[in-house]
Amino acid sequence: MGLYSAESVFEAWKEENEQYEGQGHRRAMLGAGFTSVGIGCFVSEGEYFWAMEFSSISSSSGANPLTLPITYQFDEDVIEFGSIQDFTMNKGETRSAAQVLLQVNYTICTVDDLQCLTSDETIISVSGNDMNAVGPGRLTMQFGIGTRGQKAEVTVLSARGYPESQHPYPLPVFMYWTYEYPTTVSYLDITFSSETKLAGSAQLLVFEDSGTSRSFKGSELSGKTVRVQGSMFTICLSSSDTENEYGFEVVNVTGDQGSFTLPSKVTVVESEAFMGVPVKKVTVPSGASVAQDAFDTGVTIERK
Repeated sequence: MGLYSAESVFEAWKEENEQYEGQGHRRAMLGAGFTSVGIGCFVSEGEYFWAMEFSSISSSSGANPLTLPITYQFDEDVIEFGSIQDFTMNKGETRSAAQVLLQVNYTICTVDDLQCLTSDETIISVSGNDMNAVGPGRLTMQFGIGTRGQKAEVTVLSARGYPESQHPYPLPVFMYWTYEYPTTVSYLDITFSSETKLAGSAQLLVFEDSGTSRSFKGSELSGKTVRVQGSMFTICLSSSDTENEYGFEVVNVTGDQGSFTLPSKVTVVESEAFMGVPVKKVTVPSGASVAQDAFDTGVTIERK
C-alpha cells in the first residue's frame, strides 16, 4: 500500500536497507533461476495491492500490460483483525464502518462491506455501513465480516464534545466517560447543566487524572462547577435503582488561565495558531513574526 506504480513497487521491494531476514522480496528478485517477472496490481476502494510472479520461462515479446475488471470477495478464513481501539464520536456525527482497519494477510486495508452491529439504537443507530451518533452514552459495537469480528467500546459525547449521559439514564446503569483537554493545564473547571440530577442512591463519580475521585448524588451538581487537577478527567455514573432521573450534562470545561513560552526556534506564529487556547500571557522569541489574530483577544504577548 502507498505504492502506485510498478516501478515504485520494484524499487521498494529491493529492500536495500533491510536486514537479511527481512529481505524476502529481494532474495526472490535476485534468484539465479528466474529470467522473467510479472507484476500485478489489484485496486479496491482507492487502495493498491501488489504482487510479483517470477518465472524461468523467457519471453521475447517484452512487457504486455493489461487492465482487466475482476470479481472478488474477502475470504473470512484469511481475515485477521488488528486491535480495534475503543473510540469516541460526537452527537450528530456519522462515521463509516469501513474506517475500521482490518488486517488481511498482514496488509492493512479498509473493507467496504464491513458489518457493524449496535447494542443500543438510542446511542448509535446503524444505516447500511454507517454509524450515526444519535445521543450521548456508551455502548459496545460489534465489527466484522460474516462470523469473524471484534468488539469495541464506543462513547458518544454531546455535540460540543463534552461528556453527557442519556436523558433519562437507563437502568441499571454503569457507564463512564473520559475527557482530555486539548492542552496541558494544571487544573480543569467542569460546569454541569442546571438539569443535572440523579435519583435515589445513584451516584456520579468524578475522577481526577491522578486517580482520586469525588462522589455526588441527587442535585448536588446541578448548575455547579467542579475543579479537578490535571488535564484529564473521567465521569462514572452508576445506579441499580428502579427509578431514574435526567442524569448529567457537562456544558463547559475550562483550563487554568496561565501562561506559556514558545521555544526560541519559533520564527513565525501563523493566523489562528493558538485561537481558543485558554491563556493570559504568551512569551514569544523577540524576532518572531506573530499574526495579529494568532491568539484570542486579550492575550498579552511578551517578547523575550
